[in-house]
Amino acid sequence: MNMEEAIEILNHNYHERVWDHNETARTEEEKMMVPWPGTEEEQIVISAHKDVGIFQKFHRHDFFFVNFAYRGDFKALTREDDQTITIHENDCYMAQPYSGYAVTADAGSENTIIAILIKRNGFFNEFFAPLSSSLKLFNFFLHAENDPKSDTAFYIPFETGEPIRPLVELMCIEYAGKDEHTQTILKPLVLAFFLYLMKRCEEIAVDEQVPLPLARQLEQYIRDHCAHISLQALADHFAYHPNYVSSYLKKSLGKGFSQIVLEQRMKNAKRILLYSSLSVERTAQMIGYPDPSNFYKAFREYYHMTPKQFVLDQRNRQQKKNR
Repeated sequence: MNMEEAIEILNHNYHERVWDHNETARTEEEKMMVPWPGTEEEQIVISAHKDVGIFQKFHRHDFFFVNFAYRGDFKALTREDDQTITIHENDCYMAQPYSGYAVTADAGSENTIIAILIKRNGFFNEFFAPLSSSLKLFNFFLHAENDPKSDTAFYIPFETGEPIRPLVELMCIEYAGKDEHTQTILKPLVLAFFLYLMKRCEEIAVDEQVPLPLARQLEQYIRDHCAHISLQALADHFAYHPNYVSSYLKKSLGKGFSQIVLEQRMKNAKRILLYSSLSVERTAQMIGYPDPSNFYKAFREYYHMTPKQFVLDQRNRQQKKNR
């Protein structure tokens, strides 16, 4: 099967699926909610929308998705400030679950949009850990669990010739001819796709970065790499002696290397425990504690309660606040 054949199959499937809003829902938010388009067993769906001109109703969904402009440009409308973003060919638009969204494209040219759709639980189980090394993406993905009405999205432009397009084509061809192995094959392809998105996001962040004082650069680097950072690695990155870095941090920020690492790890742990379905053991590994017992000890000393007690306490507080 070639790519054009795959697009025809996926586009046919797209138009066969029920994308309509739930007209019987009780609230306006529920009416805009589009159901998961795949089977119950599927964690990943690849879809293609090919048309001369595209217009969608404004809608929401409860899964992650990335839209890739395979052919032509399209516009993405978000509810937030009625903002419209133009996504050019070879670029991506990534949105959180629940984010309001609508696509439009001019009627004068043919457009093809490839969509990569991922269930929330499947995303956190399969892809969140390797992507969490990017603090920007870490916050983006967890914000979806924290705010059910979030409109947060990323527009990620790519340079011509980058390998993102061949990855999309491989996913399309695999899903168009899907069999019992397809979900297993798609997982590493989607992970590679997301890792390229992460790499590109970091490149864009560096290009847009405003120079910071050295102390803030050191602090930011520690927070961005807190799961695997060491004082020696920090010093090597900035070409200083570890002793100088240690004393400079204490003098400039009033806290040392270990304290900054601990603060960020505990902050990350709190957000993962509250806003994702990952276990305490998996959370410990993600934030830099290979031995869960060390994580339990550090967490209890920091928050004065166990991770389980902390989650229950925060949820009780939220319930009281909502009454």
